[in-house]
Amino acid sequence: MSRVWIASVKETVSSEDSPESSFDSVLDALTAGMVEGQEADFSMFCRRYSPSLHRYCLKIVKGDEAASYELHQQTLIRIARYPKQISDETSLWRWMSRVVRTTQIDIHRKQKRYGAAMKAYWEHIVTQPRNPQLSDSSLSATLMEVLAEMPESDRELIEKKYLGGWSYQALAEHLGISEKAVESRLTRARIKLREKALVSLKSGKTDETL
Repeated sequence: MSRVWIASVKETVSSEDSPESSFDSVLDALTAGMVEGQEADFSMFCRRYSPSLHRYCLKIVKGDEAASYELHQQTLIRIARYPKQISDETSLWRWMSRVVRTTQIDIHRKQKRYGAAMKAYWEHIVTQPRNPQLSDSSLSATLMEVLAEMPESDRELIEKKYLGGWSYQALAEHLGISEKAVESRLTRARIKLREKALVSLKSGKTDETL
């Protein structure tokens, strides 16, 4: 069976009104192409399955649009990196559902580690004791939100130093500046993060205050 013929059939069966059985006949070739690293095959896969995959992700996260977008994107990335040759759609959806659930677990673990790191970082940059009524989850959520709103250069510096454990020397080499300059930029970034986080907490973005 020639690749030209396969490509022609794929284009024919990619429309909404194409019978599933017709596409099943070339699914093996499509996923084989993905395993081989064929970008055209992955693009076809996305056109065919991405909308339904996103709806499934939305169901998994119980309607949270932002979370479903993240889960959907991370799932597609994982599928692109670790494709599997599959010959029927039943097996394909069974495999994809496992990929979605595994990805969701990994995202949850990463968020927990990130939240714990942000809590530790907060204790490092804020000298006054915080209100004991302020939960760790609220604090971490606020810090992550504020950090996401900061300039990319400041955010990268803070994340690499305090969450990634980079040394001043490594940061200096990465940025092409002196260690003294790195220290100065980190000081300014810490001050901005602390001030913005305090304002956010006190302005009622969370239900709890300092």
